Amino acid sequence: MDTIEDDFLKKHVQKYEKELKDFTYIHHDNLDVLKKGGTIKYINLNGELKYGGFLINTVNSDLYTTLQFLLKCSNVFYTISYSSNYIFYCDPIKKPKKPKPDDKKVIFKEMLVVLDKMKKSSN
Repeated sequence: MDTIEDDFLKKHVQKYEKELKDFTYIHHDNLDVLKKGGTIKYINLNGELKYGGFLINTVNSDLYTTLQFLLKCSNVFYTISYSSNYIFYCDPIKKPKKPKPDDKKVIFKEMLVVLDKMKKSSN
């Protein structure tokens, strides 16, 4: 990137600092951080921050100037070009495991024991 693009990027990263918290700027030296399912946001050449959706795959990853991202947003698949947008990436958020029905019973029983102890100690 030349100085003008760097200044452009710095200006807009500062402008969208809150929205880009936890996001990593993607360039040809850090493509290895990309994981399927991660969230993509990008700043276009007009300086607009756009929500890109979820990363499904990278296309032409060996050609850094034409790298494209296959994204899914609202059940629509599309690509955004690495060469005409500033790409930002956030790791996929790990969903907490839902308790199994048996786990719920154990938790409920433990709650009853605690409540019973509280009741006895207040008497």
